[in-house]
Amino acid sequence: MTPPKLRWRPATVVAGALLVLAGGLGAAWLFATSAQTVPVLTATSTIERGAVIEASDLARVEVRPDPLLRALPGQDLNQVVGQRAALDIAAGSVVTADAVTGDLVPPEGESVVWVPLATGAEHLVVGDAVRVVVTPANQEAGEAPVFQEGRVAMFSTDPATGQSTIGVQLPHGQAVELAAGLAGATVSVVLDSREQ
Repeated sequence: MTPPKLRWRPATVVAGALLVLAGGLGAAWLFATSAQTVPVLTATSTIERGAVIEASDLARVEVRPDPLLRALPGQDLNQVVGQRAALDIAAGSVVTADAVTGDLVPPEGESVVWVPLATGAEHLVVGDAVRVVVTPANQEAGEAPVFQEGRVAMFSTDPATGQSTIGVQLPHGQAVELAAGLAGATVSVVLDSREQ
């Protein structure tokens, strides 16, 4: 018994070759697009919330595009210098649009008073409405607490002691009262609702 003859079908061979070629081109295109990078801004050192951003704080690096990241493009470096950090920017991290603000702190008619905190600073963010309660050492029992209302404007941490301090923004007159009352007093910060 003789084996059946195989028929050569040119159309099938051509279709197979085209499929292989299309697969190869698709893989090459995917590799090329995944390897493409764009220049973005990163922080060369930690930039604390409220700090003015300087040219030495920033560097341009190449990364793969990610629409969820909202990274500031490298060509925006000159526009970012002189603005303020809207939140803490860790060294080596990508600088995003949310991390930078052009708002001047404090604005005209207001001041920032630095308030030391033993705990809780990590739960606050710039813009939080707070009440700073000042309890003098000689306050008598039953006496109503003295407080000033303001907004968190910036943060600072002493690298030597680890002491956290928040900058509370409030009108000039209230700022003077608060600053005068802080000496020798116990200070507590009350976070008010974040709902507007």
